[in-house]
Amino acid sequence: MARTRGHGNPKWTREETILALDLYFSLDGRVPAPSLVEIQGLSTLLREMPYHAQAARQPSFRNPDGVGFKLLNIRQVATGRGLSNVSAMDRKVWSDYGEKPEVVRKLADAIRAGIATPQPDQAPNDIDELPER
Repeated sequence: MARTRGHGNPKWTREETILALDLYFSLDGRVPAPSLVEIQGLSTLLREMPYHAQAARQPSFRNPDGVGFKLLNIRQVATGRGLSNVSAMDRKVWSDYGEKPEVVRKLADAIRAGIATPQPDQAPNDIDELPER
């Protein structure tokens, strides 16, 4: 995978990391090339989200290479294989949702729909308690 040249970009938010985890689950833990349409799509979505408006204007911000690296980080937390430089956010999101792909899917759908996601201690116990789109 190519270098992201993303030094100086903001840290990934919880919501962004949940979206990446959702993609990781949908790819069954495989980390494909940044040219994959799904990685391109997540890159586009992340660049459109309101969290880092100024940074999103930089070419390196959440580019496909960066999304690919995020998936590698998630794979490392999930399996112990691969890169060792994972963030506390990657570890926290995996700790909260690594065994709950159906919850991650609901949360990711809610994020995509513009619904604020609850913090883990406020998250519903049943995925049916999440609001419908």
